[in-house]
Amino acid sequence: MTRVLTRAVATPSPSNCTLVDKAFADFRGQLKEGYDRAYFDSHERRYRQCIQRVLSLVPAGSRVLDIGSHYLHQSGLLRLLGYEVWALDVPAFTQLDFVKGRAQELAIRLSSAFQLESGEFLSDQDGSFDLVLFCEIMEHITFNPIGFWKRVYELLKVNGRVYITTPNSLRLLNLLSTIKRAICLQGIGTDVPSIFGNVTYGHHWKEYSDKEVIRYFALLSPDFHVDVRFYHYRVYSNIHTAKDVARHLTRLLGKGLRKFDEELEIVVTLERRSCFLGQTPAYG
Repeated sequence: MTRVLTRAVATPSPSNCTLVDKAFADFRGQLKEGYDRAYFDSHERRYRQCIQRVLSLVPAGSRVLDIGSHYLHQSGLLRLLGYEVWALDVPAFTQLDFVKGRAQELAIRLSSAFQLESGEFLSDQDGSFDLVLFCEIMEHITFNPIGFWKRVYELLKVNGRVYITTPNSLRLLNLLSTIKRAICLQGIGTDVPSIFGNVTYGHHWKEYSDKEVIRYFALLSPDFHVDVRFYHYRVYSNIHTAKDVARHLTRLLGKGLRKFDEELEIVVTLERRSCFLGQTPAYG
């Protein structure tokens, strides 16, 4: 297993840009007013990064599984670009009327997962997916993930890929904040106001560094090859105070130092199917 640590910069062809812009324009016209549209607007830059990378990884017509599909934003965009898309999430999202309607309108195969941790999903789809999306989900996992990843391992075709985005735990602003809280003896990890201020699974219970991601997948299987890159997508808020200036400069410095940039973009390739090392825990 090797790793390649580079800046993630999409270099789309002119034809791809035209297709992607059209897909975004068409999909925007289907958004519902309220949180559906607001969430799309706040994550549009991330979606564009994801879509451009998917275009470079697998051709249109490929079978894609979007795990943690939420409001079907990425699923819908990929469907408009000609991919065969399956979407998987917990019933809290898959049972929303507008999500079910969107899946039907765009011919997205929508499935609910009641127990992601045990890997009990898509039982009849072994070895059928060219690409699995797992975007902004890894940091929310609160369960032992071995059973989940074993199922993903089984669902992938050989030479299939998993595309993951997740916050970089070593992003400079986060790193300095952690050091400050430790020095002041305030604690480590998720702070108490965040616990009370978010619904379940809203917290980032575990964020990863690039080295941790490499170690993570090495413990699961020697068949995985991992490519980790750094990128960023968030738009900075307007600067009003000295604290805002400090945050802005810290983020800019983090980008320049690469390993301290804000996000990790991970591509895991299943190079062969020889063995899965993780021991799936018993549930019951």
